[in-house]
Amino acid sequence: MMISFYSIKTKKLKKKQILDIIKLKEQHWKFGLKSQLSFFKKNFKSYDIHNLLYFSTTLIGYTALKKRTLYKGEEKKRYLLFDTLVIAKDFRNLKLSRIIMNFNNKIIINSKMQSILICENKLYKFYKKFLWSK
Repeated sequence: MMISFYSIKTKKLKKKQILDIIKLKEQHWKFGLKSQLSFFKKNFKSYDIHNLLYFSTTLIGYTALKKRTLYKGEEKKRYLLFDTLVIAKDFRNLKLSRIIMNFNNKIIINSKMQSILICENKLYKFYKKFLWSK
């Protein structure tokens, strides 16, 4: 299988890449392309990180790491908010989520920031395999 990874900030994404991302997300979350695009524009900042997994030239996997800041009194702490893990329908059950999660973990470790993930309880076992904890 010919796969490749790209890690790109929002401001560097091309229009086609954004369209590919929202089409891929639409396979899992059925809100309509217009709604997905609106959500994308509203919720991503120019410096957020988009991790793209391609099979040849087709986007088959996607995750996002949003750079955010937590304020606690006078203290300010930067962190990465892990957002969205989606694999294309035709490529599920091929252990690609394992590959993309390891890629994300590498980026998180290299950033030297903590990362936060909010997920449903039923997904906890999956993320725990990749060293995420409550």
